Amino acid sequence: MPQLLAKLNADAPAAMSVMLLCLQHNERVVNQMVNDATARRAVAYFDGGIAQAQREVATLEALYPIKVVNAAPIKAQLTTIQNNIANNIAAGLVALEDLIVAERHMPSDAYDGEDANTLKQKAQALVEEQFPGQEIMELAICCEWDTEDYEELVERVPGEWVRQRFHFRDIQVGVLMPLNGERLVIRVVGVRQNFVTDREIVELVRELPMLRESL
Repeated sequence: MPQLLAKLNADAPAAMSVMLLCLQHNERVVNQMVNDATARRAVAYFDGGIAQAQREVATLEALYPIKVVNAAPIKAQLTTIQNNIANNIAAGLVALEDLIVAERHMPSDAYDGEDANTLKQKAQALVEEQFPGQEIMELAICCEWDTEDYEELVERVPGEWVRQRFHFRDIQVGVLMPLNGERLVIRVVGVRQNFVTDREIVELVRELPMLRESL
């Protein structure tokens, strides 16, 4: 392992320079697509090419070394690129907010697993706790569980790398509630079951406004 780490440290500056170029390329691509989406009022771009570029940046981030090595680009540069991308996307979404809201609909309740009612009860309990007294108009689970099961090397302590398993599944429940006279809001509750720690997390992950007339 010491010999391997020495080799990685020797190669890292050049490798990370290439990685930084990839990140900068993705930043330019995202900025151009956001500008195009805003000019053309093309909301679909944000779920297509823009989202793909974001995923590539996230993948590069996961591969980026935690520790700074000699002569390698510092991780602060990655953070700056991520912030620039996030800020540009947020500005584009604000510019198109009226169109996004107008096109949004409550997802269909398509999931028919035997745990569907239990999941809805958990989502309802969370929303009632966070928004007491507010009306719940509808609950829907549009999709199946999304399961991840993989292993990766993790530096538990400096210089000690161990193989760690990640095994979990996610699902989301849409909870439709009134927002104001013209709008409703879909409060999306995420449920994650971690099979490694044997824990379940139920949390509000985002809020999506929509027009009442779109119901």
